Amino acid sequence: MSLDPRWPVPIPVTCLFSAEPSFLLGNEVEENQKVKTQWPRSADEPGVYMAQTGDPAAEEWSQWSVCSLTCGQGSQVRTRSCVSSPYGTLCSGLLRETRTCNNSATCPVPGAWEEWSPWSLCSVTCGRGARTRTRQCAAARRGGKACEGPELQAKPCSMAGCPGPHGWAECRGAHADARDCSNPTCPTDSKWGPWNHWSLCSKTCDTGWQRRFRMCEGSGVQGYPCEGTGEEVKTCNEKKCPAYHEMCKDEYVMLMTWKKTAAGDIIYNKCPPNATGSASRRCLLSPHGVAYWGVPSFARCISHEYRYLHLSLREHLAKGQRVLAGEGMSQVGRSLLELMARKTYYSGDLLFSVEILRNVTDTFKRATYPPSAEDVQRFFQVVSYMVDAENRDKWEDAQQVSPGSVHLMKVVEDFIHLVGDALKAFQSSLIVTDNLVISIQREPVSAVSSDINFPMKGRRGMKDWARSSEDKLFIPREVLSLASAEADESSHFVIGAVLFRTLGLILPPPRAPLAVTSKVLMVTVRPPTKPAEPLVLVELSHIINGTSHPQCVTWDYSRTEAGLGNWDTESCQTLETLPAHTKCQCRQLATFAVLAQLPRDLAMDPSGTPSVPLMIGWGVSCMALLTLLVIYAAFWRFIKSERSIILLNFCVSILASNVLILVGQSQMLSKGVCTMTAAFLHFFFLSSFCWVLTEAWQSYLAVIGRIRTRLVRKRFLCLGWGLPALVVAVSVGFTRTKGYGTASYCWLSLEGGLLYAFVGPAAVIVLVNMLVGIIVFNKLMSRDGISDKSKKQRAG
Repeated sequence: MSLDPRWPVPIPVTCLFSAEPSFLLGNEVEENQKVKTQWPRSADEPGVYMAQTGDPAAEEWSQWSVCSLTCGQGSQVRTRSCVSSPYGTLCSGLLRETRTCNNSATCPVPGAWEEWSPWSLCSVTCGRGARTRTRQCAAARRGGKACEGPELQAKPCSMAGCPGPHGWAECRGAHADARDCSNPTCPTDSKWGPWNHWSLCSKTCDTGWQRRFRMCEGSGVQGYPCEGTGEEVKTCNEKKCPAYHEMCKDEYVMLMTWKKTAAGDIIYNKCPPNATGSASRRCLLSPHGVAYWGVPSFARCISHEYRYLHLSLREHLAKGQRVLAGEGMSQVGRSLLELMARKTYYSGDLLFSVEILRNVTDTFKRATYPPSAEDVQRFFQVVSYMVDAENRDKWEDAQQVSPGSVHLMKVVEDFIHLVGDALKAFQSSLIVTDNLVISIQREPVSAVSSDINFPMKGRRGMKDWARSSEDKLFIPREVLSLASAEADESSHFVIGAVLFRTLGLILPPPRAPLAVTSKVLMVTVRPPTKPAEPLVLVELSHIINGTSHPQCVTWDYSRTEAGLGNWDTESCQTLETLPAHTKCQCRQLATFAVLAQLPRDLAMDPSGTPSVPLMIGWGVSCMALLTLLVIYAAFWRFIKSERSIILLNFCVSILASNVLILVGQSQMLSKGVCTMTAAFLHFFFLSSFCWVLTEAWQSYLAVIGRIRTRLVRKRFLCLGWGLPALVVAVSVGFTRTKGYGTASYCWLSLEGGLLYAFVGPAAVIVLVNMLVGIIVFNKLMSRDGISDKSKKQRAG
């Protein structure tokens, strides 16, 4: 996916002032319009500049910082800045937030020295001695460190000189004195304190260890130390360290660097410069044990242009006047359509666009300014762009964050009734786009005019895919009666019907091997009707060949089961299953579809490798063709002829077709590769038929004896390669590659008639071959046929 960013990387400003966003006004922006800039200070100064919480103008909060303390009450900080904005209001709200952390963690208490005791008297009464002092250590608790340093200090002291030996006098009195004293009673039992937190694992893989400690509270003689151990050790991160081939290497994609990661892990990155938010990517492991990067997820990335559009929507809502708000929604619709038409959006932009459409619908409901016909057309054109089959991968990505496609269905239903309420009695509206056919009509409750048939294929402006489809809806007029008996003359029904060409591809899928194998048909009526005996008849055509066990289903928003998802099989009965379509009879008005089991040749494993029968058939066919080409090359000088040249070209076209079939199976998820594969398959399959026709032509010329080698070879080449190239070129030019490759297979689409670009020429060639074969056979078998043996041999 390539994105051509229109907006530069946001400069570090809090808010920009502007009368209106320039990309919305276009040529209406005056040249002398000025933009004022407010430069911010550091984000570390809280309260200086503010950013409104939840405001799309503000960037997302950064990750919380590491806690300032590992135990006790610490703090964490996160910051954000304000996206540069061309709107005329300052941002509000904090740019810096702080919260406490680790409140429940208990810190270890280290040992602490008490005060020193007074210095003692000198150790001698005369001469040089020493004085000492001591201090006590309060014991450490809960794994804290013991006291460091000495318990005893000494310093020298000097007393008066001692008298000589002959001048000593005998000391009188006792040498020592003693007295009784008592201390508090020693505890007779001790108990363990609480465990502290486990330490970090010593290894990230290949089995490390973690430790935690606890302290024994109490220091009495009895029961100390406590029974048991004050330390526990356990293993952690026992998974094997990934080998070199099990690590995804550093990769630089879309202006983002994805760091080396082990298989199975997810890493996060900032979105590309033209968007805000975070992108993610998983490192996967193939069935052969080799790591490879998955597709990046942009479900949380919002382009700046879509954020600015949402800001302009809020500005229109802030105008206060309902008429001005309604006119503003018209402007938002035009701008959203312009953005969608570029097709340069992220999966997060699709989710954001659903919210924009929701706000537009809700605003029109409250406004006195009803949506015009242009507003309605633009709304459904935006929806058509959003549900296009090209966005299937983006919707699958967005599904990780929110079921946006389900929310989109609800928005479409609400907008239909908004449009219907503005219609006059018995008035109807028909909107046709590339992926939608919408019918909206208003009928008085007391006088429903007729049965409802949809779609009306004879209407002007109907697209080919809808005109040629077999999808039908029949609602008897008796079904349209109120559930409650209270109905006045002013009551009316708003009846909406939508045929979605591709919605089944983007809705949350049922469990494999089931899949949505038809278009999706939505019917909505308000106020609700009561269940009636005449049932609703629905007929839906198949969009995938070879499916089995089809069943009619309705969408139920309240269901979340893992099997069928939100599809309910109890409201409808499958009446008849034909090769091209399935007939259903339903008891309620809802959203209808057909689920079926996919054919085995379409059931691919997660690595995208083809099925075993396909591989075996492909290998046998390719080996036979290669062997034939080698034989022709070895004996070419002996068998060189027009017929040999034709057969060689025929073998080459068949071999190329086999290779493309395999490529198409292994690259099904790539839209561009699938389209090219389908186009070349179209060419080589037609070429195979054309070379068969060339051989028939050569046999006919040999029979009538008018073969001229040089001239014929040029004509043979033009027929064998030129005619298929012309057919494919015309088909690609008219369809602009739409229909080359589908979500299920890399071949021509069954819808829109493109398949006839292959079936038609192939059928004509088969018919001509039969006629030429009959003519040549009659000529060879007739009495006045060819007598020259060499001509007979050349004719076959």
